[in-house]
Amino acid sequence: MELKNFTADNITQAYLDAINGEQGRYLWRGEEVWTKEKAENWLEGVLSDPNQEIYAIYRGDTHIGNIKVAIDIKNRCCGYGRLMWKSGKGEGTEALRMMVNHVFNTFTNIDLITDMAASENIASIVSNLKAGMSILGFWRDKLYIGGKRMDGIPVGITRREWEKWQDKGSEVLERWEMNF
Repeated sequence: MELKNFTADNITQAYLDAINGEQGRYLWRGEEVWTKEKAENWLEGVLSDPNQEIYAIYRGDTHIGNIKVAIDIKNRCCGYGRLMWKSGKGEGTEALRMMVNHVFNTFTNIDLITDMAASENIASIVSNLKAGMSILGFWRDKLYIGGKRMDGIPVGITRREWEKWQDKGSEVLERWEMNF
């Protein structure tokens, strides 16, 4: 797998179907249906912001998902969002690990990476945990998705935790994966 810079060429019908379909229901877009024009305008805003990065996730020549990172320099942290639509088992986790490595290797002033998963999105929660994240808490009724309130599960990893993973290597990952 590989992370590549996301460009307007990545806004295909498959991408729009994912954003507007079941895979995209946990995204921030709300109930709004995204058109190619709406997605291009959004991408222009992301690319013009020096504190945001977006990557297309590829398996070979196939675009299977995206990860967007929003850097908060003042608080030395970043948030991320991920959308997978053609992924196989473990590919979302691998993409997260790649993103975490990129952020901590590139932005030496970032100490924390976080996300908010919907409590009903079990696949996302498990994938985050397998990628090294920890559950940071529980927010009752944090999210409004599909016309109803859902609890939010904040997840994250600190630089210190990530450095421990780097030192211990695959032994730690194997232990984590056996638990899920």
